Amino acid sequence: MRWALVQFGKHVRLFTSCLAHLLGTAPDIRNRVVRFDNVNEELGKGDLKGTHFMLYQRMLYSLQVTREEFDRTETYTAMSLLNDGLMHAVRHTFIDGLSWLGLGGEITIPSNFPYLAQGIRHAFPAAELAFFERHGEVDQCHSDDSNVLLALHLHCDADRQRVRAEILKSLYLRGAVWDEIADKASRL
Repeated sequence: MRWALVQFGKHVRLFTSCLAHLLGTAPDIRNRVVRFDNVNEELGKGDLKGTHFMLYQRMLYSLQVTREEFDRTETYTAMSLLNDGLMHAVRHTFIDGLSWLGLGGEITIPSNFPYLAQGIRHAFPAAELAFFERHGEVDQCHSDDSNVLLALHLHCDADRQRVRAEILKSLYLRGAVWDEIADKASRL
């Protein structure tokens, strides 16, 4: 469980920077304002201790995972591919970034995080779970925001096909992360 949480932490660390990059490349003020709410929430609304990565680090620390252990733990293939794909998408185009962060990202959190939190509670009853308490409904709202912005930018079938392809890439790699974690767990 600790290993899996370290792997997810490697995605959490990157996620906020990808959101911020997308905010910076938004084509107009309306798009920036909508994205800003998501970035602001990820950044703890100005409270450094409330940033998602700091909350995640506190959770890992409560599981006796040190910063050094986190940094030296190899990032497994599927997580590396997911992180590389997300970074490429937000750097490529605003629409690609929205595809990976909305339907291909934020929308998965409300269905995945309750299982992770439940597993942590079971394995580590004294774990700090503020990170998981801050996720759920708000992530559905961020996904909805991304999807509305996507809809406003789709002008033809080619755009819709591109969005579909980017979402499928993101979801495929997210599934590969879970598969890799299940494979590692089965060998323990």
